[in-house]
Amino acid sequence: MDLLYWLGWAELLTGRRDRAEATWTAFGAEDDSLRWSAHLRAAHNALTARDTVNARRHLITAIEYGIGRPTAHAVLGELILDDPHPYTHKYGLMELKVAAWLDPRDWDARRSLVLGLAAVRLDEQARRELGTLIHDFPGIARDTAVARLRSRYRTRDLATRVVEMNGGR
Repeated sequence: MDLLYWLGWAELLTGRRDRAEATWTAFGAEDDSLRWSAHLRAAHNALTARDTVNARRHLITAIEYGIGRPTAHAVLGELILDDPHPYTHKYGLMELKVAAWLDPRDWDARRSLVLGLAAVRLDEQARRELGTLIHDFPGIARDTAVARLRSRYRTRDLATRVVEMNGGR
């Protein structure tokens, strides 16, 4: 993706919406719900045909026509995380972060973000996102992947605690 795309998100997430929109306009993004929907449908059809490269292309195009709509961001993020090349995972995590920011009720995108952060050993961020995910959606704690991750972080927390007795260690 174009660097202007990510610069736009950096501007928006730091509270400068007008600069974000100007950056996205320079990138070529425009709101067009019909084109967004058509490319989202084409991405779905490509995934059904197991053509992830074409699906990614259509998702990127869908994002260009609906940059503030979370669905394409979430699906693209998950596809990128499934890529066997680990150097692309940061982009998948960023797309999932955008999807979760756009729709905090999307527990599935937030779950994928937590698991992705943990997979690349961004443990502090994963722990923080996991805590807010479980707080917002308590039932997610029963999910097996979430429960494993929660257990991993609890074990690590217990192992790193220091007991102080009489003012000493």
